Amino acid sequence: MKIINYILMAIGALTVLAFIFVIIGFFLYSLTPPLKKDLAMMPVSYAASQSLDEKIDIFKDNIKSAAAAKVEKEVTLTLTEEEVNSKLIELMAEDKIQLKEVLINFHDDFFLAYARLDNKGIDVKTGIIAQPDIEEGEIKIIVTEFQLGKLPLSKSNNERVGTILEAVLKIEDPIDKLPFEITGFDIEDGKFTVEGIVVVEQ
Repeated sequence: MKIINYILMAIGALTVLAFIFVIIGFFLYSLTPPLKKDLAMMPVSYAASQSLDEKIDIFKDNIKSAAAAKVEKEVTLTLTEEEVNSKLIELMAEDKIQLKEVLINFHDDFFLAYARLDNKGIDVKTGIIAQPDIEEGEIKIIVTEFQLGKLPLSKSNNERVGTILEAVLKIEDPIDKLPFEITGFDIEDGKFTVEGIVVVEQ
């Protein structure tokens, strides 16, 4: 009987510990990621959001015109932090992206991003430090740090998060299906530039 009692006590203790760990996990999960304090707030405006749309439209028209004229030429698209953040806020307001808060900063060769996802119950708060790259003609997102609340996460999650971001970019790509090949990215303080070349059919 004593053995059975010990086993039952051990199971009870493990159950209590598991419950405590779940509570702690939810608590840490709901906290703001430490890297948010490293992000600068951006002014947002309807004019900046419209500027982003206009730049993308001009960029796409330049690609189509060059392709129609069978001219292989280099093209670039440069967006500012204000334009990108303003567009994201507009999409949030229109319920086109399920976020409650978002902020992106561009620094030399990398970007920082914070997002609070609209989640039933406890909101998901994430922070990312990443760098875009091109590998065999495909967009690669190299995540150097991923934060989910204040949960302690393994560095092995960085590659998984990068893969998810790459998949999202392919779905949301505004220049998808155009005769255009991305050759690189340039990030400097406050600006993000996509570089590429118009592909001409032979």
